[in-house]
Amino acid sequence: MDKNTLDVNLDHFRELARTAYSFTSFDPDKRAENTLKEYGEELRNDLKEIRDKYPASVQRDPLDETLSRYRQKYESLFSSWLGSHSRLASSAVTGPANFPVARQQKYRSWEESKYKEFRDWRDRALKAITRRPKEHISELEEAKRKLADREELQRLMVSVNKVIRKGGANVNGQLKELGMSEEAIHEILTPDWANRTGYKSFELTNNNAEIRRLRSRVAMLEAKAILAKQDGEKIEDINGVKLIHNYLEDRVQVKFEGRPDQETLSKLNDRKFHWTPSKKIWQRKLTNNAIRDAENIVRGIKR
Repeated sequence: MDKNTLDVNLDHFRELARTAYSFTSFDPDKRAENTLKEYGEELRNDLKEIRDKYPASVQRDPLDETLSRYRQKYESLFSSWLGSHSRLASSAVTGPANFPVARQQKYRSWEESKYKEFRDWRDRALKAITRRPKEHISELEEAKRKLADREELQRLMVSVNKVIRKGGANVNGQLKELGMSEEAIHEILTPDWANRTGYKSFELTNNNAEIRRLRSRVAMLEAKAILAKQDGEKIEDINGVKLIHNYLEDRVQVKFEGRPDQETLSKLNDRKFHWTPSKKIWQRKLTNNAIRDAENIVRGIKR
């Protein structure tokens, strides 16, 4: 495990944690200390598990992005839970006089909901990240496969409807020759509420629309591939910050000379940019929206 993972802690939430237990504990500082220690250790173990179970064939950058994204989300939900906990009070700590029982029941429900959201997300995220990866194919190859499947489906639907309209004694045999199973043949020949058989016109229309969308996506991804091969990357200097269109890695990257101010960091997080320690950059998948967001962030930096 590298230094970036070993150095993980939740000490920056110390004041929030102390406030969270101010009215529920006789020693909020100690309770806060124990909470930060417990969940900081859990976060370190989670990151270690992700790193250990990540396939060796996966390059470092995607792994760093995954670790950074997991840590940011974990801390966000942890902070949200502590914030909801700060509303809670114990009559043993505050005294029983005029204790708002009904209001505290409502706050307790909110706190439990936030905690459940936090823990449910962690369970789902760890399972999703550490499970055995599927075959790795490029976005372009995946889009081409989907397009080919949709085009083949369109040809099948047209052919099936043609056989059904023509009719005759051997409709079932002709549909089998098209590659349809007995079950599929039975379903397609069973009349619907309007006594119609075969594929409906809206099914062909919707599939055709998906074909057009996929053709447009394939063209866009092919253009990206050409840029990656020809140019590799495009670098702009805006307000002393490097804005990189990295076509090879399919990422928009933002590189600062030093640590950006808190306002800029908040904007990067809000716009789903992720810190990649190995490159010391913030990055996000290369899209027009990502480029626009990156430009707005760096142009808005106060000099």
